[in-house]
Amino acid sequence: MRKVYRDKENSDYWENRWAKSGVDEDGFNNLNIYPIKYAEIAIQKGDKILEAGCGAGRVYFHYKNYGFDIKGIEYSKNAVENILKKDSEAEVIEGSITDLPYDDNSFDKILAFGLYHNIEDENELQKSFDETHRVLTIGGRLVASVRFDSFENNMVENIMKKRSQGKAFDKFHRCHFSLNDMKRFLGSGMEIEKVYYARNVSFFFKYDFFRAKELKTSNFSEAKARSGGFELNILGTVLDKILHGLFPTLFSNLLVIIARKR
Repeated sequence: MRKVYRDKENSDYWENRWAKSGVDEDGFNNLNIYPIKYAEIAIQKGDKILEAGCGAGRVYFHYKNYGFDIKGIEYSKNAVENILKKDSEAEVIEGSITDLPYDDNSFDKILAFGLYHNIEDENELQKSFDETHRVLTIGGRLVASVRFDSFENNMVENIMKKRSQGKAFDKFHRCHFSLNDMKRFLGSGMEIEKVYYARNVSFFFKYDFFRAKELKTSNFSEAKARSGGFELNILGTVLDKILHGLFPTLFSNLLVIIARKR
């Protein structure tokens, strides 16, 4: 597992980001983009669902509005406040994945997109996986994504350093996981059923030239970008599909797993 450092603490980065970005749109029109694409593989009506690390609410509201039994927990106070301002009856609380306020065997499915890689201490990280296991029912499934220790992610970190010359990259930002890292933290109590080499944002999106017109820096909306899948223009889309199609383990920034509690 590789630890990545930047010029801002992880917690400060996310509090600032959620404070600025507000709440996501109510749902996904395109079900073939991250993360809804992977949630759809596992979720069924009648499931008791927890979204751990629900952020700005894009997945939570999507399923809530379709009548699913879903709850959310989020570490960021700003993110939770934004969600509750939009919907005072939203079942979303502030809390930590390392100490979940739920009984054993409470949920049939847990969604944890972009959560675990934000924990620096390996003992705390192990606690987060143990807590996930505890609140899942026997046979219940975890759908999770973590930053992948890939060529693309390491290239993006080099781009960030070049764009931030003069700043000290000495504060923890996130971890990059291998598949073996995920197997180690999940342990014998969870069986990985499916593995996907995926992405939420292509490295091409770092460059305005490759972005869809409505998402260029001058009129950028993060909520719109997330809900639409950080769209590229035609050239960016073609190049991205070629690289990801030919070299998925090199040009993916996320590792997505579906694991079942034994």
